[in-house]
Amino acid sequence: MVAFEIEMGRKQLMLELLDKKELDEASSIDEPLKHHYDVLFNEGWIKFNEIKWKLTHKKVNINGHEIEHPSLHSILFLNNNNRIVRPPMNPYLPLWFKTTPTNSKVRQQAQWLSACKALINEFHIHDFKNTIFLPPMVTDIRPWQWAGLRASVRYTYVIDFPYHLGQAESEVRRKINKAQKNGYLCERTTNMQHVYECLVSTELRQGFKHHLTLDDLILAQELVGEEHLRAYVAYAPNGEPVSAEVILHSPYNYGYGWVCGNKKEHLKNGTNQYLMYYAMEDLNVNGSMGLDLCGANMPNVSQNKMGWGVDIKPYYTIDNYSIKTVTKWSRDWFRYSRLKWEV
Repeated sequence: MVAFEIEMGRKQLMLELLDKKELDEASSIDEPLKHHYDVLFNEGWIKFNEIKWKLTHKKVNINGHEIEHPSLHSILFLNNNNRIVRPPMNPYLPLWFKTTPTNSKVRQQAQWLSACKALINEFHIHDFKNTIFLPPMVTDIRPWQWAGLRASVRYTYVIDFPYHLGQAESEVRRKINKAQKNGYLCERTTNMQHVYECLVSTELRQGFKHHLTLDDLILAQELVGEEHLRAYVAYAPNGEPVSAEVILHSPYNYGYGWVCGNKKEHLKNGTNQYLMYYAMEDLNVNGSMGLDLCGANMPNVSQNKMGWGVDIKPYYTIDNYSIKTVTKWSRDWFRYSRLKWEV
């Protein structure tokens, strides 16, 4: 089944704090989605992906929005061949599902399976090019399997708010204290030049690319809005930006860690941990339910995120059958064979 019902119940309690004025100001959200706002449905975020990656989008609204009907909503990004793609730097397929007001597990599951048929039909109409990441709330992927698609599992760490620093391992707390004692300061900023410096430093050190320019960062903040695309920077005592985090923020929902970067010579002073904790405190104060750290699938990345002492959550990925899929299978088989002989 899907874990949406529990999440929606939690969000409804939070939304009781949201007055009519705040709802009216949520102009970037489709009317049916205002009560269950996920930043991945933000019109500015959709527009940024269209401009940056040269895509179009298709909104999928299944079964209407009346409370007595189940409904499913999604955003599909299409390339110039009209095929569904997951844009780079996007955490998950935007997806929201609501059952009718019922405690019947049979009805809830039947409604999910029925709604998914219509969504999967869109996958058949358009086909899809790369791996699609379903959000962690989706725990029943049988509709995709029954449609003949390949399902796999990946993992992420999700921090629930309020977060208490006592949950973190002692090394994380020690580094935060060290950064504070050494005079580092953390700020939320709109200065994307400072963010970009830190991203480039990480790219050069680790040998990969975010594929984001300074202009891209500025455009993303302009389109998504600085309240929903929140940038944080840690500064050395001399004012130099040394660590950066950019987070997609959803009031009354979960945020997503988007991009981050650090200057190597300052990592030993705990700037990375200090900035992340600062960002978590800011998100909590501004109504976020928690933060998805978006990934724990490489040993070094997992080790770093594990230190916060929160639960790991699985999420599912969907692939079609193609040359690319066969290549991935071959890569996994080769890795397995190599490790087997090393034992």
